[in-house]
Amino acid sequence: MTPQELITKIERQKQERVALAKLWESLFPQCPMPGERQLTIWLNLYEFETVVAGLERALQQEQRRQQNFDDDRRECLANVAWGNGGKMIPTALQPMDCEDIIRYASGVMKGKKMGRFEDGE
Repeated sequence: MTPQELITKIERQKQERVALAKLWESLFPQCPMPGERQLTIWLNLYEFETVVAGLERALQQEQRRQQNFDDDRRECLANVAWGNGGKMIPTALQPMDCEDIIRYASGVMKGKKMGRFEDGE
């Protein structure tokens, strides 16, 4: 790698980190943005498009988990209202926290790199 190629790579990664930060803020406004280090790790391990896809899939998963949690909560409250007692909400259906989102997105990125996920998925 020439010095100019290295400079070009560093500048490209800088732009990609800015774009990922904006994407994160739009997808997960409730979560603090991962640090520069995390974004750099993702970009060193995966193509930019793979990182974007991982974050977008994490949003879909987070929304599914939130919907399941809300549905279970409504059912629990309905049972209490009818005097049937309330059922506990299983931990697996708890909403994702910010760390869960990062871990899930990283797993998707790794899976895409290994060919486990198709582009349209």
